[in-house]
Amino acid sequence: MKFLKFSLSSDMLILGERFKKGQYRPVITTIPYSQITGALRARYGNGKYGKEASQIHACGHFLFNNEPEFRESKVEVLNYAPRGRATNLSVLPIYTEYLRDVKGFVYIQVTDDISEIIKDSQKGSIRVFMGGFKSKGFGMCELNYEETLEIAEELEEGELNTRLPLAKLESCNDDYDEINSDLNSGKVTPFLENTFGIKEIKTANLGYLFEPLTRTQGKYVLSLFEGSIVIAPKFLLKNKDVGEKLESQKDLVEKAVGEIRNDKIVNEAISKRGFSNKLLNTVGDVYEKGGAGTARVYLSDKISKPNEKRQARAILNAINIIEKYPSIDRATGRFIIKTINTNVGEEND
Repeated sequence: MKFLKFSLSSDMLILGERFKKGQYRPVITTIPYSQITGALRARYGNGKYGKEASQIHACGHFLFNNEPEFRESKVEVLNYAPRGRATNLSVLPIYTEYLRDVKGFVYIQVTDDISEIIKDSQKGSIRVFMGGFKSKGFGMCELNYEETLEIAEELEEGELNTRLPLAKLESCNDDYDEINSDLNSGKVTPFLENTFGIKEIKTANLGYLFEPLTRTQGKYVLSLFEGSIVIAPKFLLKNKDVGEKLESQKDLVEKAVGEIRNDKIVNEAISKRGFSNKLLNTVGDVYEKGGAGTARVYLSDKISKPNEKRQARAILNAINIIEKYPSIDRATGRFIIKTINTNVGEEND
């Protein structure tokens, strides 16, 4: 069993559902099977449902060690008031949480139906739209291929770090009472074992994920939520994704600055005329507000100008280095960009 591992980044993302008749929509802090699989099938699927649907199976999680700290730094609230179609008047306001500037990992099972995903990943980043409010500018996610994971016997016991359905409706003929009985005895469903390599469920934290049956209809299916204790591949477990633990922000900044300091193109720019502090400050601000994609667009215009071409190419290299470390947030990335002159060479305005 193989999985493709992708890094994920998104500027604004809404994952979660509003409680029925409720005015508040909380956001979840993991990437469920239903959300990322739905996003990939929307782009790469065959438009069918049930047994005829493309066999794309994926899940993921965000990159953090401490959930309260993650919520404090990444969760914001949007207040909006939808209008009634008949009266064109605003009704009660709704408050929705959303995630801002988040990074994580996505894992896609290797099947015959993901050939287009593999082909696109070889060309560069993949863009998919996930979650709510896509028509309002939310949900754009950028996926970049990291590596291929071979899942053999490397299983561990730990907390599940994503949300997975116990079974797919089109492939499960079992009664959910029988599934619940199996859960109580630690048994795992065929879907979880055959698709994600989970061998045993020690403690089940249950909930429901939505599964579409047609373009406009679907059902909620019983699912394992984060916090369930399972014996599974390490990438599915909290703080054990392929044996990696997040490094401290300080260590990552030191690594990024070291790579920028040793970059050939950056050093060439320093040796010629250095960097304009005005350009560094502007690019840093653009990076913090709009992310790497927006900064690259800004620099592409500068590259077309002879007097700024060398500097723009070098700053672009620096941004590419920063983006290799998903835990470095935008504010820190802005600081690194703005201080290239002092970190790499002599100031030259």
